[in-house]
Amino acid sequence: MHEMALTASILSLIKEEMEKAKAERLTAVRIKYGALSNVVPESMEMAFEILVRDFPGMEGASLELVEELPVLACGKCGRNYTPSGKREVFMPCPACGNEIGNEVLSGKGVYLDQIEVDD
Repeated sequence: MHEMALTASILSLIKEEMEKAKAERLTAVRIKYGALSNVVPESMEMAFEILVRDFPGMEGASLELVEELPVLACGKCGRNYTPSGKREVFMPCPACGNEIGNEVLSGKGVYLDQIEVDD
């Protein structure tokens, strides 16, 4: 379950940011993950609930997970498009029919989007 390691890394990053800001308590976290990142939201929520207990001042913080849809660029005509699902990522470009060389521009990463803290 890579969500556990991912969540632990994100919580460590939050801890560093809280120390820099001299913040006492974490109240909310928003994480964006790409539809192609293989993140299982339920697993990440469970990992967050478990791991947040090990970080003082983070207990009880809420977690919001936001899925980011993939955006691809056609390698032939250059059109950007958003497939309707994961399987459609491998479908031809809807504008010109190009089947290979399409580039994934977004929708495959995981990043910390926002944190809310109390001083």
